[in-house]
Amino acid sequence: MRLKSFIHIAVLLMLAVSFASCGQRKVVLIQDVNLTGFTFIETNTTTMDNIELIYEHNDQIMTSTMTAVTTQKVEEQIISPGRIRVHIIEDIAQTAVNMDGDAPEAIEEKGVLHDKVLIAERIGAQWIYALEEDPDPSESQQSRLDDLASLKEQEDIIYPKEMISVGQLWEIDPEAISKMFGIEQILHSTGEGTLQFEEVTMYNGYECALLTLNMTVSAEIIDDELGRSQMNLEAEGKIYRSLELFRDIGTEIRGVINIHSEDEETGMTVTMQGPVLINSHVEITEIDPS
Repeated sequence: MRLKSFIHIAVLLMLAVSFASCGQRKVVLIQDVNLTGFTFIETNTTTMDNIELIYEHNDQIMTSTMTAVTTQKVEEQIISPGRIRVHIIEDIAQTAVNMDGDAPEAIEEKGVLHDKVLIAERIGAQWIYALEEDPDPSESQQSRLDDLASLKEQEDIIYPKEMISVGQLWEIDPEAISKMFGIEQILHSTGEGTLQFEEVTMYNGYECALLTLNMTVSAEIIDDELGRSQMNLEAEGKIYRSLELFRDIGTEIRGVINIHSEDEETGMTVTMQGPVLINSHVEITEIDPS
């Protein structure tokens, strides 16, 4: 083959690479957009099915199994860029514990803000959540309102601010990962996690970036029932992030969780381990400006 032919082929290959590079989709995941008039109804379900519970005290071991389902349904009406009316339509935890083969003992508990209406306001970089009609919330309600404000301020923390390309992968903070699982009271956390931009696809009628998640986290947390506990979590999943609304509108995360705690007074230890599944879906409506 002549030199001229080699040069011709090389030029064609360079052009092919150049065209492929130019055709690669680049997107941004964070952008300030005015969503006034939009209403978002997000249903988030966390399922822990057939979780193993192990109790140890004075060389005695007792085991049981548990199934827990937490459902949260929240409506957000965007009044203005810095003001949101939030209705906690549903916040219910259902737990069934099977002790020694007996019929499961079912317990249903409603969150302190279940069926409450809130107003969320942004003041500078800070969000403030308050009950719409009650200026004097209980201590537990105020704690939950503060948690919601903290989560709102950090909802985009796992995403890069710069433009990204298909196939790009980045690391995310382990504490941010824990908060994705609704764990707010974190004393210390270590681990690693990554997100990767897989493709642009349609989801629920919106053009979205499909992101895949992989993570391994170890954290010291405060659990409402177990107190100070050690949590280990491994999970993977996918997130659909709207490239028009710049918010997550669909999530599915599967993993394995282990929580270990010890009662300092009695010396009893409790270990809870098993699978966890998180599903989230957002319904979107927009008020016709006419």
